Amino acid sequence: MYTDPTYAAQGLTDFNYQMALMSRSYQETKLNDNAARNFGKDATPELARFEIFYSPGGAAEQYIRDAQMALLNPNPSKSFITYEEALGNE
Repeated sequence: MYTDPTYAAQGLTDFNYQMALMSRSYQETKLNDNAARNFGKDATPELARFEIFYSPGGAAEQYIRDAQMALLNPNPSKSFITYEEALGNE
């Protein structure tokens, strides 16, 4: 998420786009799981990861809080998340 106020609108657009992609992927996985079971495939592990992601207190809520904080408290010295931060290895 961009925390430089100059890029706040773009950062919010990018964030919302990524969250929409995740939601769409979750919905498609749920729909395709029923059809895939007819061919012996099971998307249960993927669905479980999505359910953890979207559960109360899950990663989706944390990402939304982080995005809100970045917009409310801009810090131009920390404009982009690093790969290590994304993995939780700050």
